[in-house]
Amino acid sequence: MISGSGALRRVGPGWWSVRLSHGILANDRGGALLFALLVVIVLAATVFAFSDASQLDARLARNFRDGMRALYLARAGVEYAMAILAEDDNDFDTLFEEWAQGTHELKFDGGIAQVRILDEERKLNLNLLTMETDIGEGPFLEIFQRLFDELAVSRTFLAYLIDWMDPDSDESAPGGEGGLYEDLPRPYPVKNAPMDTLTELAAVGGVGDSIFEKLAVGGSEAPAQVDENPYLTVYSSEEVNINTANAVVLTSLSPVITGEVAQKIVSCRETHPFEEPSDLRDVPVVRDVFGDIQDIITTHSQNFLIVATAEVDGVVRRITAHVERIGEEVSIQYWCLD
Repeated sequence: MISGSGALRRVGPGWWSVRLSHGILANDRGGALLFALLVVIVLAATVFAFSDASQLDARLARNFRDGMRALYLARAGVEYAMAILAEDDNDFDTLFEEWAQGTHELKFDGGIAQVRILDEERKLNLNLLTMETDIGEGPFLEIFQRLFDELAVSRTFLAYLIDWMDPDSDESAPGGEGGLYEDLPRPYPVKNAPMDTLTELAAVGGVGDSIFEKLAVGGSEAPAQVDENPYLTVYSSEEVNINTANAVVLTSLSPVITGEVAQKIVSCRETHPFEEPSDLRDVPVVRDVFGDIQDIITTHSQNFLIVATAEVDGVVRRITAHVERIGEEVSIQYWCLD
C-alpha cells in the first residue's frame, strides 16, 4: 500500500496496477491547464506587442511620407509665389497687384498649400539703428521712437535693442550689455551686430509677450511668426514703400504726419497709387515735409516675405522665405522650415 497517493494491487501473475487518487489527477490537470493559459497569455502579449510595434512603424512611415510630400508642396508654393513676383513688371508696387491679393492656394495629390506674399518694404528695418553716425542718435532713432510710441512699446525696450545691435560694449541707459545676459540662468553673449532674422527679438533683454502682442503676433508661436508683423523687419532697404505701408508706419516717418494725415495718404493711394515718391507732394499737408522724408520713401518694393503652409493628411510643413527681386530675377536670401 502506498499511503496518501494510491494503492498497489496484484491483478494477475506478474502484473500489478496502480490506482491514483482523485487529488493527484486533479492537481495535474489543473497545473496543465494553468500552464496552457500562461502560454496563451504570453503568446497573445507577444502578438499584440508585435502588432503595436508594426502599427507604430507604419504610422511613423506614413508621417514621414506625408511630411516629405507636405515639404515639397510648401516648396512648390514658394516657387509659385516667386513666379508671381517675377511676372510683376510695374515700376511701382501697390496692394492691388496679384501678389498682394491675400492667400493663394495650391492643391496637389491630396494636399493643399496656402501661400502669402508680404511686402517687406512697407516696414521699418531695425538694422537702420546701427547705421547712424552716432549710435542712439539721428533721424532713424526718432522714427523708431515715434513708431514705438504709436505701438505703446516702451522706449526702454528700444535702448535694449540698440545695445543688442551696436558694435560696442557701452551700455545705454536703461539698456543692457554683456552683464545682463551673463547673469541669466542660461547665459548667452550679447550680439553686438545687426540682426540676421527678426526672431532674434526673443533674445533681446526686456522683451516679453506684450511686445509681440503689440507687434500683432501675440500667442505661443509669436517668436516664430514675428517676421509676419506689419511694422518691423530686418530684410528691407532703407526706404519705405508709401503705397503699401500702413498708417502707423507712415505716421512714424515725420512728426508732421499725424494719424489723420496718414489716413489721408492711404485714401489717396487707393484711388491713385503713387507712381513716384514725388507724387506724395500732391497730399497738401505732406508737401511741406516732403524734403525731410524723400530719402527714406519709395514706391517700388524689392524685398518680400513668402509664407507657404502645406498640409497632407494632417501633417503640416511651413516655409518662411525672404526673397529679393531685382528686375525680373527673384532669388531666395533666407528661408526657414517650421
